[in-house]
Amino acid sequence: MRTNLFAIAGLVLSLGCSQPATEQTHAPKKSASKSAASAGHGASSAEHGADGLPKRFGVPFAWESAANEPLARTRGYLRDLFRDNQEYMKNGPKFFEAFAKAQKPRATVITCSDSRVQGDAWDATPENDDFVIRNIGNQLANSKGSVEYGIEHLNTPVLLILGHTGCGAVKAAMGDTSKLPEAIRKELEPLKVTKAAGGKSEEAAWADAVVENIHAQVRTALGHFGKMIAEGQLTVIGAVYDFRNDLGKGPGRVMVVDVNGNGEPERLAAFVAALTGNAVPSDATLASPTASAAVGNPHKTKPTSGGHSHNDVPAVRTDKDEHDMRQVAEQIAQLPGLTPRP
Repeated sequence: MRTNLFAIAGLVLSLGCSQPATEQTHAPKKSASKSAASAGHGASSAEHGADGLPKRFGVPFAWESAANEPLARTRGYLRDLFRDNQEYMKNGPKFFEAFAKAQKPRATVITCSDSRVQGDAWDATPENDDFVIRNIGNQLANSKGSVEYGIEHLNTPVLLILGHTGCGAVKAAMGDTSKLPEAIRKELEPLKVTKAAGGKSEEAAWADAVVENIHAQVRTALGHFGKMIAEGQLTVIGAVYDFRNDLGKGPGRVMVVDVNGNGEPERLAAFVAALTGNAVPSDATLASPTASAAVGNPHKTKPTSGGHSHNDVPAVRTDKDEHDMRQVAEQIAQLPGLTPRP
């Protein structure tokens, strides 16, 4: 019995003496984890830049408490990105083989960086069809190298300059840009539009300035690519994507406002009519405030597993093509302001 008591006492003493040793073994681990966390966030002095900020940062893991926190939005976006990409891959190998080795776009498109402006608004099958350049205010001067590459190296016969209603860059250019950050101010410098004047609502003046900017960008393109246009190698089209219905022809409409420097209503209507294959009455004139012609969404062959089909001239015109063309022509004929000539 005495032996057992001594044994128990010895065990208790042993456990009591071992407690500090346990604490010592945990302390280095805690220190090591701090060190690892610091390294993960670029805390090493050798990895800091001249401004004191790390040259690289740790991979973020969101432990957010609200859905609108930056890390929560980041995680949501990336989750959608991977999911949507997996869905897109279901097009299959043949789909990508059609343009895997080279691109052959028909249009160089200058449009705005605005997140509300996306390619499916004007092209249901943009892959290998649209060489897209984006910047604030859809400006040619700020992306001249990319535009030249599309036109002179990829040989696109179309330069589409596509603005949009509700453009923040245009609105900024209408006001005082002196207090904007330097990089933004410099990017807006080439964008010159009329300031809002009395007698016109702010919204109406904004919509007019959007159209004015398109005409200005087309003029810049004419000065830069005039020889190609004169030789018939390039057509410059200025248009506005009106998702706000500021131009009054229906939300989501793409409105042609300029073709090779021509903004006259009659010429625009004739141009769109020629595209659709239907004639607009010769005694009709278009007299909308912004002198624009509406373009619908003409039928395009949907992509197949073998890739996209972007034929400049369809070999056979289907009943669906005819129906869509008639619809576009009817929409043009019914635009407000179409009145017979005296």
